[in-house]
Amino acid sequence: MHTACTQRSRSIMSISSDRIRSLRKSAKLTLDALSVATGRKLTTSRIANYESGIRKLKVEQAIVLAQALNVTPQYLLGLEDITDGSEHFTDAQKQFLLLAQSIARKNTQNLAQATAILQALLQNTPND
Repeated sequence: MHTACTQRSRSIMSISSDRIRSLRKSAKLTLDALSVATGRKLTTSRIANYESGIRKLKVEQAIVLAQALNVTPQYLLGLEDITDGSEHFTDAQKQFLLLAQSIARKNTQNLAQATAILQALLQNTPND
């Protein structure tokens, strides 16, 4: 039982680490810039430790980082899969967003192909 809890904790830490790093990089923020965005409530080394999985992200720090990264603390903590406003989405919209997040984590060639397909779809679809 202890092993299962430890593995789940590591898995959640990995999710948090990946999400923090991914959001920071997609926002084109350095560790220092993210620290500044938190009002220096979190140091660059602390953020680096969260990203590398050395430190476990706690709720208080998740709130600070979430505000700086424009997501919910629940998303950073691995408690939800959609970054923002998911309670207002249909099931189809949620499924699409999860798929888009998965594609965004793939290599840049896959992301470029998916983006081109979606842009073509938008150009060929009349406005509702």
